[in-house]
Amino acid sequence: MNITRVILINVGKDSDVSSIANDGSFPALGVVSLATVLKQAHPNIEVIAVDGQVTHRADIEAMINSFRPQLVGLSVLGSSYKTSLHFAAVAKSAGAVTIFGNDHAAVLGRQILQRRKDVDYICTADIGEFSFSAFVNFLKGGQPIESVPRLLYRTREGIAHNDLPEVDMIRRPGLPANVLDRIPVPDRRLLPDHNWNAYLSSSPLQN
Repeated sequence: MNITRVILINVGKDSDVSSIANDGSFPALGVVSLATVLKQAHPNIEVIAVDGQVTHRADIEAMINSFRPQLVGLSVLGSSYKTSLHFAAVAKSAGAVTIFGNDHAAVLGRQILQRRKDVDYICTADIGEFSFSAFVNFLKGGQPIESVPRLLYRTREGIAHNDLPEVDMIRRPGLPANVLDRIPVPDRRLLPDHNWNAYLSSSPLQN
């Protein structure tokens, strides 16, 4: 599969979920970190990371329909599940492969795949950057699906889960001993300017 355009969405809370004081006050560095690792491993892919906490639903829909990504990844919590399903449907209508990640998806991944046809894959990794990069490599034909760590997916026999280590835990020369230190510094330029403007406007320093 030719993967040239990817959108990663930190999905904002559902409309029936109450706001909290820090909604939209902090950058969505989770999707930025995913995008950073993806760009390093696959430099020819154009990646957009967007924070749904500070981006209107209609704007995200328009972004999907105009950018026409081959892959849409959604960071899903219990407070954003309904909205995640909505964006998955929009992405599928635009011809994209969809993958869910983060806590809610990791815990309830099997049920989601059983019941929601617009969700193609689930990433159950705690450290999702390397698993997601391997998943994209699979979509591009670079490795078998069975080798993508912590991936849930449908097969003819049912739902399969690759219970593989997320990263190579063997200490090697030149690699940090701490796994988290192997994740590169997030490239904040991968978030659109309007997200940064929203964070600044909600900062106490701006009021």
